Amino acid sequence: HYPQFASLEYAGQSWHGPFGDAFSELDSSVGQLLQALEENDVANTTLVFFTSDNG
Repeated sequence: HYPQFASLEYAGQSWHGPFGDAFSELDSSVGQLLQALEENDVANTTLVFFTSDNG
């Protein structure tokens, strides 16, 4: 869906335009979440569900 955008940190960083920029930021955010779970020793007792709406 449009418009697609990313924060200034990620804007223009992907070879795939605004969608790629936004997807890179999403990937980074999920990585930060998973890292925080590891750092707080709760990763092995936490379920992470990732869903999206395709329309």
